[in-house]
Amino acid sequence: MILWSNISTRKKKRCSNRDSGYEAHKVEHDKLVATCADLQQKFHAGEAEVTADTTQFVKDWLDNHIPKVDKDYGPFFNERGIS
Repeated sequence: MILWSNISTRKKKRCSNRDSGYEAHKVEHDKLVATCADLQQKFHAGEAEVTADTTQFVKDWLDNHIPKVDKDYGPFFNERGIS
Protein backbone atom coordinates (compact mmCIF):
# COMPACT_ATOMS: atom_id res chain seq x y z
CA MET A 1 0.00 0.00 0.00
CA ILE A 2 1.37 3.40 -0.92
CA LEU A 3 0.44 6.13 1.53
CA TRP A 4 -0.08 9.58 0.11
CA SER A 5 2.64 11.02 2.33
CA ASN A 6 5.16 8.69 0.70
CA ILE A 7 4.39 9.64 -2.88
CA SER A 8 7.13 11.68 -4.48
CA THR A 9 6.83 15.43 -4.80
CA ARG A 10 6.83 15.05 -8.57
CA LYS A 11 3.84 12.72 -8.46
CA LYS A 12 1.95 15.02 -6.07
CA LYS A 13 2.61 17.99 -8.33
CA ARG A 14 1.36 16.19 -11.40
CA CYS A 15 -1.65 14.92 -9.48
CA SER A 16 -2.56 18.42 -8.37
CA ASN A 17 -2.82 19.40 -12.03
CA ARG A 18 -5.09 16.44 -12.81
CA ASP A 19 -8.34 17.65 -11.35
CA SER A 20 -9.95 19.71 -8.64
CA GLY A 21 -10.45 16.58 -6.51
CA TYR A 22 -6.78 16.47 -5.53
CA GLU A 23 -7.14 18.39 -2.28
CA ALA A 24 -10.09 16.29 -1.05
CA HIS A 25 -8.22 13.12 -1.97
CA LYS A 26 -5.11 14.31 -0.16
CA VAL A 27 -7.19 15.03 2.97
CA GLU A 28 -8.38 11.41 2.94
CA HIS A 29 -4.79 10.14 2.76
CA ASP A 30 -3.64 12.57 5.44
CA LYS A 31 -6.40 11.27 7.73
CA LEU A 32 -5.22 7.69 7.20
CA VAL A 33 -1.61 8.62 7.93
CA ALA A 34 -2.61 10.53 11.09
CA THR A 35 -4.80 7.67 12.32
CA CYS A 36 -2.06 5.10 11.76
CA ALA A 37 0.63 7.28 13.34
CA ASP A 38 -1.56 7.92 16.39
CA LEU A 39 -2.33 4.22 16.80
CA GLN A 40 1.35 3.32 16.42
CA GLN A 41 2.39 5.88 19.03
CA LYS A 42 -0.21 4.60 21.48
CA PHE A 43 0.80 1.00 20.78
CA HIS A 44 4.44 1.69 21.58
CA ALA A 45 3.38 3.48 24.78
CA GLY A 46 1.26 0.49 25.81
CA GLU A 47 -1.91 2.52 25.44
CA ALA A 48 -3.24 1.15 22.16
CA GLU A 49 -6.87 0.30 22.00
CA VAL A 50 -8.16 -0.84 18.67
CA THR A 51 -11.79 0.19 18.64
CA ALA A 52 -14.59 -0.83 16.32
CA ASP A 53 -14.35 2.63 14.72
CA THR A 54 -10.64 2.16 13.99
CA THR A 55 -11.25 -1.29 12.57
CA GLN A 56 -14.09 0.01 10.38
CA PHE A 57 -11.95 2.94 9.18
CA VAL A 58 -9.14 0.61 8.05
CA LYS A 59 -11.59 -1.90 6.55
CA ASP A 60 -13.31 0.85 4.57
CA TRP A 61 -9.93 2.09 3.33
CA LEU A 62 -8.88 -1.39 2.17
CA ASP A 63 -12.27 -2.37 0.73
CA ASN A 64 -13.26 0.91 -0.88
CA HIS A 65 -10.70 3.67 -1.12
CA ILE A 66 -7.70 1.79 -2.49
CA PRO A 67 -9.43 -0.41 -5.10
CA LYS A 68 -11.90 2.25 -6.21
CA VAL A 69 -10.49 5.73 -5.65
CA ASP A 70 -6.72 5.22 -5.77
CA LYS A 71 -6.98 2.79 -8.67
CA ASP A 72 -8.50 5.57 -10.79
CA TYR A 73 -5.15 7.37 -10.66
CA GLY A 74 -3.36 4.40 -12.29
CA PRO A 75 -4.02 5.34 -15.94
CA PHE A 76 -3.07 8.96 -15.23
CA PHE A 77 0.30 7.89 -13.80
CA ASN A 78 0.89 5.22 -16.45
CA GLU A 79 0.26 7.65 -19.33
CA ARG A 80 2.96 9.92 -17.93
CA GLY A 81 5.45 7.19 -17.06
CA ILE A 82 5.11 7.87 -13.34
CA SER A 83 5.72 4.82 -11.17
